[in-house]
Amino acid sequence: MRIDSPDGIDHGFEVLAFTGHEAISQPFCFTQQLVCERASLDLESLLGQPAFLQFAPDGGGIHGLIDRIAEGDSGTRLT
Repeated sequence: MRIDSPDGIDHGFEVLAFTGHEAISQPFCFTQQLVCERASLDLESLLGQPAFLQFAPDGGGIHGLIDRIAEGDSGTRLT
């Protein structure tokens, strides 16, 4: 699994976990828990930006927009 953004910048996100909900004729919602080695990343600059969550080996996944973002606890290496 990976998160890509169209700005061409590798933000270094790794997907730790994700959940999602989709139904016919309804908006979908996916929530991801991501980790990153870059603690100095400007999270607010990512709001409203498109993102792609790839979860299939053949490149299949979900396109969407970043609606909410928050920083959790920092560990020794990952935030």
